Amino acid sequence: MLYASENDPALAGRGFYDHGKYPFVFDPLFMEEDSPAGFGYIDVMKECQTAIDRMNHAMDENVLLASKQRYVLSDTAGVNEEELADLSRDIVHVAGRLGDESFRPLQTAGLQGNSLSYRNSRIEELKEISGNRDMTQGGTAGGVTAASAIAALQEAGSKLSRDMLKSAYRAFARECYLIIDLMRQFYDEERVFRVIGPAGGREFVPFSGAALRARPMGLMGGVELGSREPVFDIVVSAEKKSTFSRLSQNETAKECYQLGFFAPQNADAALAALEMMDFEGIEKVRQRVRQNGTLAQKLTAAQMQIARFNEKLSGAEENLSTRALAKNLSGALHQLS
Repeated sequence: MLYASENDPALAGRGFYDHGKYPFVFDPLFMEEDSPAGFGYIDVMKECQTAIDRMNHAMDENVLLASKQRYVLSDTAGVNEEELADLSRDIVHVAGRLGDESFRPLQTAGLQGNSLSYRNSRIEELKEISGNRDMTQGGTAGGVTAASAIAALQEAGSKLSRDMLKSAYRAFARECYLIIDLMRQFYDEERVFRVIGPAGGREFVPFSGAALRARPMGLMGGVELGSREPVFDIVVSAEKKSTFSRLSQNETAKECYQLGFFAPQNADAALAALEMMDFEGIEKVRQRVRQNGTLAQKLTAAQMQIARFNEKLSGAEENLSTRALAKNLSGALHQLS
């Protein structure tokens, strides 16, 4: 503990921060009752994984014992134990008469089918709990061959990981709100922030904590009205909420191309459709569509101007000199560029 506000007489009653909250955010995946802490997927999967490990160890020992030849040998059997244990010997000497009562093989029973089935069921249980299905690793069932179908199965299989990431995003948003409250209290000097707008343009905005601090309302009839504290309406959200998938991104780009989003004459309709869509990198696509629409407008205006020049040149009453014609064409090309 580096500093305790309880030991400071000026801060003992109100705390160090004006927002009255702890300066940290807990991010538990699964909450526990009456506790700020929680547990995660490792705690959920630990018991099942431990049971599978114990079964694997027992089955390995069973296979080793079943593959090794062992014997029950009586002291009166008269068998040479060294020769019996040496598997390279073809002959084992015996003194006296050897019977089933004094010498018999000891064979370990092999694994039963129900033991293997139970182990496989525990493995399937672990896959269900952890969400580590075959489809998330690229494996598919019979009949699923299309790339888009495989990508859809992989996206559906990663539902648990997306839910886990959403919890982290919510904790990050709460932490950002605490930072904004700290700006209200500690930002004495004006700072300049670079803000990237919806169209991808950059804007430099000055900001200070004075805009967020409480302001006195003055007096009315000799009664003090108190102060008014501004409430910010900023919504904090993660920039990349979905897991980036190269295959799904490429499919989205091909669909936009096939629908004519990048055709210059469809710029207005494409922008209207993009306003209702949400996918990774949508701002770059909007910026590209706007550029295509602007270039199309410039090209149409230049073609109309060149058409007017052709009409003037074809008329008998017009007699433009070579210098004037070159000047007009130069102006048209300058507008096109």
